[in-house]
Amino acid sequence: MLAFGDGDGDYKALPTCQKIASALPGKPALTVGQNVTDVTAKDFRGRPLAVTDIECKALPIDVDVELFRAGDLNIITSGPYPDKAVHDGRSRADDFYNRQTKQWDELKPGVRYGSITYSDSTCTVMTLKRNATVRVTVPNPPTHSLEEWKAACRQIAEKEVPKVVDAALD
Repeated sequence: MLAFGDGDGDYKALPTCQKIASALPGKPALTVGQNVTDVTAKDFRGRPLAVTDIECKALPIDVDVELFRAGDLNIITSGPYPDKAVHDGRSRADDFYNRQTKQWDELKPGVRYGSITYSDSTCTVMTLKRNATVRVTVPNPPTHSLEEWKAACRQIAEKEVPKVVDAALD
């Protein structure tokens, strides 16, 4: 599976679900939920998406890796950018990351954690590295307060997710 980056140093290849699973605690058997490897794939209006994506899951675990390349299509709105310009992969990844994690807590620049399920049973951590985003959702230990949930999720973001990101973006 080969995707094209925006130049030297950008991520170009999507990982396999087996490689991602090997970095997760318990090494769960992940299955492919979605695999978009053709950067010229079109959206419903016939415009190129300029993004490759693999989603690996074994519920409640869900890992999504997206690699962005240059394009004029905002991946969130499915429309052109307001300035009508072509944006490079790094700025598109940054825009996607910031929109997806807007209300989340920041561990450090490029790493935020929160919940995409509005449930205290999972923790989601999203990492931004160059032209890629990695979203990792894993079970969160049962908690009795928002503060306990945030502390547990923060620990997952600090201890577990970096290994998954390293496996996904080598």
